[in-house]
Amino acid sequence: MRWQLPPNPAQLAAELTADRVDLWQLAWPQWRDLVESQAHVLSADERQRAARFRQEGDRQRYILARIGLRDILSRYRAIAPQALQFSYGAKGKPYLETQPGVPPLEFNLSHSGDWVGVAIARLPVGFDLEAIRPIPQLDAILRRHFTASEQATLQPLDEAAKTLAFFRGWTAKEAFLKATGLGISAALNSVAIALEPGTAPHFCQLPPPLHLADWSLHTFDLAPHYPTALAIAHPSPVLHFWQWSPNPLPSD
Repeated sequence: MRWQLPPNPAQLAAELTADRVDLWQLAWPQWRDLVESQAHVLSADERQRAARFRQEGDRQRYILARIGLRDILSRYRAIAPQALQFSYGAKGKPYLETQPGVPPLEFNLSHSGDWVGVAIARLPVGFDLEAIRPIPQLDAILRRHFTASEQATLQPLDEAAKTLAFFRGWTAKEAFLKATGLGISAALNSVAIALEPGTAPHFCQLPPPLHLADWSLHTFDLAPHYPTALAIAHPSPVLHFWQWSPNPLPSD
């Protein structure tokens, strides 16, 4: 896996076929200066959400994530970032209204710590990343949100290995539920992940009526110590990894 500079927007949009996922990585420390200079591309709703954060660092990270998301989506839709209008599903999943003659564009955003990640596809896609950190009462969380089989796999592990396996499983479950639009309204233990050490995590149980053959799970580290998961309604997509830098963004 290598993060590369992306091609021009027209090429990005043309090459985004049904079997492809574009993954984008952006770092908060590198682009924090954009928070104040480009916050005007956010909608009134996004600005209101930003204002509700109690910690200034959290507010700024949220704003940068929205700036990045709008810039990325604008490359596929060939419109200005501030012109994008989001709608929301019954469970809160954001989407862009379909335009006549324009292929659907699915996307998902996740941010944690100093990193933001965005997944772009033509099919339902979910994306989640987490910064590794100690988890108080981890065993209680496992009993509540992980299946009996998952718990049996994790319990014999030492603390460091168990914590890593937990985040591998947690991000995979979240990515799937975000892809389906179910979000946290669905039980995390309705999705089971194979988490045996030395093997690539994969789905081994999905909530009905969904079928394992229709979905795939891809896990990696967006950055060191940031376990990341991608879930998509395609059995074998081609992944492309893009390192974000802003297009020349409009000024006030």
